[in-house]
Amino acid sequence: MGNSFDLIVSLARFGNDLFRGVQRDEVFQRFPPRLFLCPASFMSCILNPSYSISKKMISLKRYTLLIILLSACILSTAQKRLKTPLAFVPADSVVLWGESYNDLRGMALRVNKTLQARAVKPVGKAYKKALKAWKEETLPTATLTGACEKGLNERMLRNALLIEQAGGLFLESADSRFMDLAERVLWGDLMREVISPSPVSFEKHTASQALVDATGMIYATSGEDLWVNLFTNSTTHVLSDELNIIVDQMTGMPLEGRVKIRLTGYSRGRFHVRLHVRIPGWAVGHFEPKEKYVFSNDAKLDGVEMGAASPRTKTPTFYINGRESLTSVVENGYFVIDRTWNSGDEVMVEFPMLPYFVKEVGKGSASVAACHLFRGVLEYVPQQSGKDFRLSPNVGLKETESEDGVPLYEVKDAKENVVTFAPYISVW
Repeated sequence: MGNSFDLIVSLARFGNDLFRGVQRDEVFQRFPPRLFLCPASFMSCILNPSYSISKKMISLKRYTLLIILLSACILSTAQKRLKTPLAFVPADSVVLWGESYNDLRGMALRVNKTLQARAVKPVGKAYKKALKAWKEETLPTATLTGACEKGLNERMLRNALLIEQAGGLFLESADSRFMDLAERVLWGDLMREVISPSPVSFEKHTASQALVDATGMIYATSGEDLWVNLFTNSTTHVLSDELNIIVDQMTGMPLEGRVKIRLTGYSRGRFHVRLHVRIPGWAVGHFEPKEKYVFSNDAKLDGVEMGAASPRTKTPTFYINGRESLTSVVENGYFVIDRTWNSGDEVMVEFPMLPYFVKEVGKGSASVAACHLFRGVLEYVPQQSGKDFRLSPNVGLKETESEDGVPLYEVKDAKENVVTFAPYISVW
């Protein structure tokens, strides 16, 4: 009973911090943002005795926030099915632009100009079967950049299937974890196969089709709710019984962490939209499947540690019309902004784009696991293809960039030779 009361009091203390308007960094020092996407970790953190306070009367408004937080923790522990599935904004309603890694459709059409996006639909009555397959077949075989480690032919087929699975299950649940893995595969094995200099093949065609299909998963709607799932330069006209707006998205993803979203109304006056912006798992220290991979921010950049105490550590920050959002409503891994908008209002998100490690645990210990270098959603590997180099968590990283502005990292090996790490999708 004592622990239960401490849990309530600690949650109330956090709620009071928010109502008093303490600085975002102070709140997240006590409760790191990744804990909100992992209820078990959140509970573990707040049950720590160091968070206990005197058992005083708690105000009504703090009780209200307490109920909201407890409900969010309980409901987010599983992929709960929605009563009514969401609907993706069709790919032919979305205009993409940009260059290099940012333009999914443009990269795919270089392989085959006749490709047409296939609509991704909810899984419907097969939801339980599809979710079981995802947990028992898809997640256990998922790699850092793809769906499996099989041969090239099967790997590309499984990657394409994963994109379809993720989209169908997301529509039924609005859970960001499906989109997190889809994003990793899109800017991993699929993109690498599409832009590789190899001749057109069945595998390259399969990967290109999957990229085109994914352009129909960037946005989703339900009533007055709008979801932003993937980050790429795009414009779309969202037209439904409840919405009639233009959505512009401007970003340098996956190389830059800034995303700007502009909402423009077609009709005169203000309009109500409940906007959901995905918080990628990598931005808050979460990496699926957690049974295989452990997130680590112990990297050292130019001699500066990037851990929790580092001044260079950042958390996702949201701005509305240039002012930092003081609310922190997160649902299923999406930051929710529920408001009445003026035409031309903008939301800007700053995601941390600092190097971090992912340890591949498998059946071994995290302390002896292989380390993989990431920046955002992109894995980094030695630029000299095939070079064997084992990273360790305490390795020093020097940030540089290529001639076309792509961030690179330099590491010294045991013989003091410099090894350059570049995005996996650019190394063949």
